[in-house]
Amino acid sequence: MYQQNDRDFPPLNGNNVSRQWIGGNDFEKRLEEMEMKVDRMGNQLERMIHTTRKIVEQQETIQNMVIDHKHLFEVHQMNISLLQDFVNVHVIPVCQVIAVVVPLLVEKQILDDKSVSSQSLTAICFKFLTDHELTWKKSSENKDKEREIQQEGVHPERLEAGMDVKTSANND
Repeated sequence: MYQQNDRDFPPLNGNNVSRQWIGGNDFEKRLEEMEMKVDRMGNQLERMIHTTRKIVEQQETIQNMVIDHKHLFEVHQMNISLLQDFVNVHVIPVCQVIAVVVPLLVEKQILDDKSVSSQSLTAICFKFLTDHELTWKKSSENKDKEREIQQEGVHPERLEAGMDVKTSANND
């Protein structure tokens, strides 16, 4: 707590004080010291304001980048979804027909079972059909996991703190 001493500030009227003020050089020296301290504090305050402005600008830049990345992510998700739909609707049915028809044509000796690669056409068709079933099953499992994560959601207090459900679960 601050306590005023007799020498802290010169009295306005020296007659009201029992002790006479030591004036002259001492007063000017103390006044210059106070001005220097105030200037130093002003400079420090200006630096703090400048630093705070920089931090605010950086936060705004980061927020804009996050928004841009979120938008790009959503666009990529739509593109992936469109490609998945195209492959599921157009490409996979054609491949499945080819995978079923080629072994029949090889069986009837209309097509030669030898291919440029080391595997036979029948083996390639069989591999496609089994791999497609495994891929389809894995895709279904991934979609189920994705739905579970979306149902868990992000808690607002963790969103403000910059953490999502996965990160906070790892930190607990």
